[in-house]
Amino acid sequence: MKKIIRIYIAIIASVCLFMSLPADIYAVVIDVSSYNGFIQWDNMKNYIEGTIIRIGYGNDIQLQDDDAAIRNMDECERLGIPYGVYLYSYALDYYDAASETAHALRLLKGRSPELGVWFDMEDADGYKARNGLDVYSEGELLSDFCEMFVNAMRVSGYKTGVYANYNYFTNVLDLDRLKSIPEMNIWLAHWGIDSPSLDCTMWQFGAVEIEDEEYDGNIYYSDYSVKNDDNTGETIRTDDSSSNSINVYYQTKLAAGRWLPVVKNNEDYAGIRGQNITGLAITTDTGYIKYRVHVDSGWAATLILTIIITDMPAMTHLLMLLRYIITRLMTSLNHLDTITHSTG
Repeated sequence: MKKIIRIYIAIIASVCLFMSLPADIYAVVIDVSSYNGFIQWDNMKNYIEGTIIRIGYGNDIQLQDDDAAIRNMDECERLGIPYGVYLYSYALDYYDAASETAHALRLLKGRSPELGVWFDMEDADGYKARNGLDVYSEGELLSDFCEMFVNAMRVSGYKTGVYANYNYFTNVLDLDRLKSIPEMNIWLAHWGIDSPSLDCTMWQFGAVEIEDEEYDGNIYYSDYSVKNDDNTGETIRTDDSSSNSINVYYQTKLAAGRWLPVVKNNEDYAGIRGQNITGLAITTDTGYIKYRVHVDSGWAATLILTIIITDMPAMTHLLMLLRYIITRLMTSLNHLDTITHSTG
């Protein structure tokens, strides 16, 4: 049974109305480390569109390399899985921060992680607090460490940024200062919400289950101009709307109750493999859409919706209304597994 859907669009009408959303979704990505054990990447590639790999933690000591880092990077390169890397920071002073920077650069020799090199700034195990560093009073110092790392990666030719949770970005680090760094990217961890609470390149939204194992799930927001078509293998522009006379926008709701971000046309999947879909909102920028969904009990009734929209606020309001209507319609259904539709 399919746990993820992708809508393939047959354009019938000839009206060309160019519209765009604030951000396109590039991929649903998991982050992994040696704690996830021996990952079967040949299987994993069927569930994900990318991964962020922990390469180590703390100072540039070989014993503090992540035991699975080399294999995980090698496997992703072998299979063509887009990946990035992160290093968990234990820095207490400038010497530590410089050593952590060298640690990352040592492990990255000869590699090109296209999803970035990330500095993991947190104190999940209380190490900083136990060693006398009060993060709330030393935010500028920690921001210095972030700036050192990011600048070193940037001048080395890597896409780079800082990972932290919402509390760290708003109450510990100097976020305005970090954002002023050229080519700086934010990886935000904020669980239990429907959309990112800060502007970010990547948003860690919660846990995802893949083949009975749990991983941290992330949405990577695209800044790429091209990707490969799944069917033909040809390179296509992800931001090119001119090839479609009508744009289709849709959202899916997971069983946990969270609506995923809006997807436009074939630019991404709507759903996360392994998580049941319980709601769907779909619309076009003009004309009408005809669609039906398949649930455990069989094919549901065909729905037809006529759309006449000329501005993005109206599009947003319509999607909100559709989310409410479809959620009410789906309350008696377990989950969706297939959808077909056409536009006109």
